[in-house]
Amino acid sequence: MVQQKGPWKVTKSRKVYESKWATLQEDAVISRTGKKSQYPRILMRDGVSVVPVDAKGNVYLAKEYRHALGSVRLETVSGGIERGQTPLVAAKRELKEEAGITAKKWTYFGRYDTLSSKLTHGEHIYLAEDLSFGPQELEENEEIEIVKMTLAKAVKLALANTITSSHSVHALLRAERALSGKRKK
Repeated sequence: MVQQKGPWKVTKSRKVYESKWATLQEDAVISRTGKKSQYPRILMRDGVSVVPVDAKGNVYLAKEYRHALGSVRLETVSGGIERGQTPLVAAKRELKEEAGITAKKWTYFGRYDTLSSKLTHGEHIYLAEDLSFGPQELEENEEIEIVKMTLAKAVKLALANTITSSHSVHALLRAERALSGKRKK
């Protein structure tokens, strides 16, 4: 069955791979000019990214090995949204598990596409404030070191390409803007 998807026609779709978090699908497509091609798509559940900021303007970032990149990266606290969870529930769960932090105040910055040309994954970005601290509740395969620094320093690291994950950079810049607006009032 041919489906019209925007200006393209999808003549066939096949699932190449499927796991708990991602599905690789290949579509046979025809462009509006009539050109036929194969188009891979990665279907992933959305995720969350949290910038926890304490009363002194410090943020708490996750230093974690990222296997896909083969290196340790400094990022905002982040993770996947499980089936049936709202983004806020997932953000609260990830912050507690990965950083041992709970927050009383949450600001939602929206959902942002991470790689819209091939990936159906978006990140829901939050600012967490009025923090309480406890032990991490890491999953069995997680090894996360929490790094405390000023928000200003984290933004400098993002702008200097030391922090490179797009959702982390975006979240840090949004948090800085939101908090600098509060300070000016």
